[in-house]
Amino acid sequence: MKGYRKLGLNQKVFIVIAVIIPVMSFFVFWLFPKINMLLQAFQVLDYTTGEYVFSLKNFENFFIALKNPESIIVESVTNTLIAFVWKTFLKSPISLVFSYFLYKKIAGYKAFRWIFFMPSIISGVVVSGFITSFLGVLGPLPKWIEAATGVKPMFFQDERYAWNTLLIVNLWSGFGGELLYYMSAMVRIPDEVVEAGRIDGLSVFSEFFYITVPLIWPTISTLLLLAFTGIWGSDVGSLLYTQGRAGTSTLGFWIYENTINANYNYVSAIGLFFTTISIPLIIFVRWLAKKIDTATY
Repeated sequence: MKGYRKLGLNQKVFIVIAVIIPVMSFFVFWLFPKINMLLQAFQVLDYTTGEYVFSLKNFENFFIALKNPESIIVESVTNTLIAFVWKTFLKSPISLVFSYFLYKKIAGYKAFRWIFFMPSIISGVVVSGFITSFLGVLGPLPKWIEAATGVKPMFFQDERYAWNTLLIVNLWSGFGGELLYYMSAMVRIPDEVVEAGRIDGLSVFSEFFYITVPLIWPTISTLLLLAFTGIWGSDVGSLLYTQGRAGTSTLGFWIYENTINANYNYVSAIGLFFTTISIPLIIFVRWLAKKIDTATY
């Protein structure tokens, strides 16, 4: 405080402005919307008076919808969980393995690096346009399959193919971000540690399991925790490729669709429900990640 008093007027004004802007952003863009969402979750419109009244009707309607296996909310939640498992327990490990081989500079690693990073560098809209033009009804791949089999698959319109197509497309288009994190962690591994492993007779695969993974475990555990934090927002491009049709709706897309239709109260109730059940899950995952021993260097 004494140091603050010795500052000049311009310095004091700069500090005040630097502090006020993030504080105001916190209140306006985070705290107030959260409080408003919490209130909206327990409100329904009384059509006789035209006013919102306290009610648990939003939660009641949600639980009723959950009991109906044909409801869009069941489809959305199911697809979201599938997308989460797909991205966290399949795509992430594959990204880790590919990152390791790029880090070891295998033959053609520069070409592979561009192939995997390209979807993250280019706009998602451009990438989706390219994939849609290749796999869409008028795209070359359906035409080749039709010429060979006599059947033209509709990858984004047919429920038999749409969801699996989105999963496969996401497997490639979502590589870039995780590759960047993993490779950034790997390049910080001291060469002395790697050389010591080679002297001890470690193969490339043994080095991966006994040196690389333990040394970059903080990065792996952080990404895993972030994945669980965003579990209910897991998506594989339903908006860009199918607009939620053909059995591809996810919880994130469903919330988006209902938000633009001004169904705020129902959406707020569902958001509050999933937030509540996520908190203990995230705490458990954080505790579990800390229980695993990590190497230091």
